[in-house]
Amino acid sequence: MEMEHPKWQQKYEALLLEVDPQKLAVLVEEVETAMFYRYQELSFSSDGHDERHALAEAATSLLVVEKEILGFPGLEFINHDGARGASEPE
Repeated sequence: MEMEHPKWQQKYEALLLEVDPQKLAVLVEEVETAMFYRYQELSFSSDGHDERHALAEAATSLLVVEKEILGFPGLEFINHDGARGASEPE
């Protein structure tokens, strides 16, 4: 992923490379927080379509990490059409 949005992407890329579950859990929280604040910043702008798309893709990846690697309970995916499911989107 190209580093166009380093405030959250640097943390996200570190998360993707982490193998220690304890460190991974901390990084998940840091990435979610950084992404949340960036979403808030973008909400006041008509620009940022590409970054919003990148954030959405990263959020989906975070759900996979949380569910499949860290075993967080009760997570489900919401498809682009708004349908909920218990498995990863295709």
